[in-house]
Amino acid sequence: RFRGTNEDTIGKQLYFCHVLDYLGVPHDQAASLIEGETGFSKGFRFEEASTHDDDDAAAEFKDPCGSVPPRVLLFPRDISHLRNVYRDAIAASQTGNTAQQAIDFSLKDPESGEDSVPVFSSTQTPVSQYSVITELTNEIRRDRLRIVQLGATDVLDSLFLAKVLRKECPDTRLLITTPDVLFIQEAQTDSLTGTLALSSYPLFFAAKQWFGANPTTHADINSEGVYNAMRLLLARDVPLEDLSDYYWKSQRHPPSWLTTLGKNGFSPVKVIPGRSNDWFAETKAHGIPPLDLRLPPPSRVWTLAIAILSSFSLLFAGWIIYLEYRPATMICCSVALDHDYAADSCRLFCLLAALLILPAMQAILLIPLIGNFTLRSPSEHYWGIQALGIAGFCAPLLSAFLWLGKRLWASTHSVAGNRLFKTPRDGPARKTMLALLLLFFLALLFVWTLCCYRPSPDSDSFFFSLRTLELEPGSSPALPVLTVLLGLLLLCLFHTTRFYFAGYQRPVLFTGALDRIFPGRLKRFSRKVNRVLLAPMNLSPRRQLAWAAIAALLLLAIGLLCRADINLSTVDGSLFNAFFLSLLALLIFAIAATCIQINVAWKALQSLLRSLHALPIASAFTRLSHNSGKSPIWVRHLDLRSLDIPLQSALVLHDLLIREKEPALKTDMDVWMKEYWVAVRTLLEEDKTRRICQLPVPFSKRTIPEHISFMLSWVDRDQPARGTTTELMTRSELRRAFCDLWRSGAVLSQDLCERVLIPEWRGRFLPWRTVEEPEEENSTKSPEAEVSEDAYNLAQAFVALQFSMFIVYAVRQIQNLLWSVSLGFLMLVIALSCYSFQSPQAISRFLLAAFVVIGCFTWKWMTQMERNPILSRLAGSTAGELNKDFYFKLVSYGALPVLGVLASQFPSISTFLFSWVQPTLEAFR
Repeated sequence: RFRGTNEDTIGKQLYFCHVLDYLGVPHDQAASLIEGETGFSKGFRFEEASTHDDDDAAAEFKDPCGSVPPRVLLFPRDISHLRNVYRDAIAASQTGNTAQQAIDFSLKDPESGEDSVPVFSSTQTPVSQYSVITELTNEIRRDRLRIVQLGATDVLDSLFLAKVLRKECPDTRLLITTPDVLFIQEAQTDSLTGTLALSSYPLFFAAKQWFGANPTTHADINSEGVYNAMRLLLARDVPLEDLSDYYWKSQRHPPSWLTTLGKNGFSPVKVIPGRSNDWFAETKAHGIPPLDLRLPPPSRVWTLAIAILSSFSLLFAGWIIYLEYRPATMICCSVALDHDYAADSCRLFCLLAALLILPAMQAILLIPLIGNFTLRSPSEHYWGIQALGIAGFCAPLLSAFLWLGKRLWASTHSVAGNRLFKTPRDGPARKTMLALLLLFFLALLFVWTLCCYRPSPDSDSFFFSLRTLELEPGSSPALPVLTVLLGLLLLCLFHTTRFYFAGYQRPVLFTGALDRIFPGRLKRFSRKVNRVLLAPMNLSPRRQLAWAAIAALLLLAIGLLCRADINLSTVDGSLFNAFFLSLLALLIFAIAATCIQINVAWKALQSLLRSLHALPIASAFTRLSHNSGKSPIWVRHLDLRSLDIPLQSALVLHDLLIREKEPALKTDMDVWMKEYWVAVRTLLEEDKTRRICQLPVPFSKRTIPEHISFMLSWVDRDQPARGTTTELMTRSELRRAFCDLWRSGAVLSQDLCERVLIPEWRGRFLPWRTVEEPEEENSTKSPEAEVSEDAYNLAQAFVALQFSMFIVYAVRQIQNLLWSVSLGFLMLVIALSCYSFQSPQAISRFLLAAFVVIGCFTWKWMTQMERNPILSRLAGSTAGELNKDFYFKLVSYGALPVLGVLASQFPSISTFLFSWVQPTLEAFR
């Protein structure tokens, strides 16, 4: 009887059905595209295969395929004519400026024949074949086939059809029955990454080292089969180790290898054990040599990644511990473990999440190396990098649980004014959130460990670990997971900064006097801004959990309607698919929640600005800084600890003090003026030592000593200066100093509004009575209440400066959230583009739709901020206009997401961008 060294077509169809069951693809959503007009397609047809002469083979074929086997589609034999014309047309279209069709529909009919079967119409034959291929691709798209098995006797035909199908049917996964190393070369320039291959022999070098010390390499599986057949013909008792990849574990004939194509070659997915029949030729030599299954040494990209992550983790955790023992350090103090304010609870939870994400990212890279899988050639270099990785893994955990987690868990004191964790529910709510964070971290490690070490007879977990260590785009499952975790880490850090701003750099604003004109509007809008920027989800604390559950259910419903489980399916099994979908949904939810937070915060701030613009005080807002050009205010470096506004306010108070002889100013305001100047002096003396801020540019060297020295000498009459001590303030003391400054400024602003501005506005602008104002007081004006025009303008300037500090704070918060959305969306684009999912076209459409939605909202926010009259005054720009600086700065927020979306939509752009970084990646291999 005839025996072979390669799998026959019946066996290929059998293994194809095994692959469909492994990927969870129904058989009616799969097809085999096979070369027609020859006997090659006979074994792929269910009707002919089920009547095979070998009853055992026919029954074995029928069992896994079930009653509905995959359909068989036939393409014309000898499509080299179409291939040649197609390539010529593509080359011409790339050099020309006009769009051309894929083939030239010429009516010429040259009189020339072919070798065996003459082709009497070499001009129209490619047209006919192209029509057939077009109908086949239309049928694949119309029926939404998820996977197509491609079989041809000519590897060039397979390459050509693979490229055509990838272009015309991007959401259909391809499986090659006769892989060749030419696919690797073609994958460097075309988007063939993610193509599956099913063969009797592995076409990757790592497998060659598992079968012996002297491996042989071949260009394709047919060459390797011919090599083994020749060895068996020459000597039937040849040892198995002398054959090329001819055994696997306990079986004496080749299995079926399922591999995936990446930029640098094929990578294994799983091994399907061979059929228990006598199709394969076997050697008469006894014994099966053991396989040396070991992971190859990690790539240099893996080494670089673990070195960067571990170094950053050590620095990050070390700096947190350093800040714990150095309370006066202000550099990157947003990650300090201080717990003095209501927002610190949320800030520390975000910091704890970041400290758990960092070791989780390193665990993704380190877990495949732990256990029975050891390196083939361990050296000091690899052991050193593993030691660095373990240290980087442990350092954030120690910081998280020994300092941060212990403080959050055991803390029983209630912070005054804490609306997020009230005293009766402080402990349970805090401990519940800590338990959820810990559960998320442990579940992530458990699922990833299960993916790398789950028991499987097909060795798919071993191959999963191997592809993880490669870190190859398109084939390594670690890349999308790491990218999603990086996006979550960035969002945690940005929200940590948000809560730090809300707790330690939020100015105090009193609006009671102005609320007499607009009853409660300024107070309501300013409180809404504070609540939005302070709350975790920009909602009231009682509604946050309910809205979070509703949002999660809505996100789940959208995912089911969009068939996310199918479009984002991979070759790594249902466990990895569910794991990645959960992480991806968490990232999308965080980005969407941040966008909603920006929208609500800007709406509240916009309402506050509209109310201020309706008052005469709107004309008193002036440009804050003169050294930042005319760039939009939402891109400027807004330092909330800057003494620019306080010093300008101090100079205004100095000029008001000169006019103290006026009756309206002969009040107890001197006490608050002194307190304000004391706070400014304290911060100035602190600034001499630590340089927490820079003096504003508008104050010249001549002006600063004149006004500031007068102010200090006037204050020192009752309270001496701190002297020449060099002891620095702690972070809590510095925050209290700023709070004293803001509170005294708010009180002075309130008094000036009640005693100067509102009486003047009543006589000049307001034809109505303010709230709760007696009618007789509105009819006459006391002579003692009159103030000069200069005092009136100075009072307006001081009040406007206090509102300016609050406006700058809100804009800085929105700026921080905008950066988090921009970088978070960029990580989302990279995560969905760096791996081979089922439906890249559907993913591209989703990314494009998400980019359009986020872009429209971002454009709306930024244009409204740029055109706002008060913000334009603060920025020094023209109200209602969009200048060229606006468009230039807009690119800084959207350039990276735009490139990511364009690269996902147009593979040529992705190839061009990858060509810039490919030499660097090659240097690290």
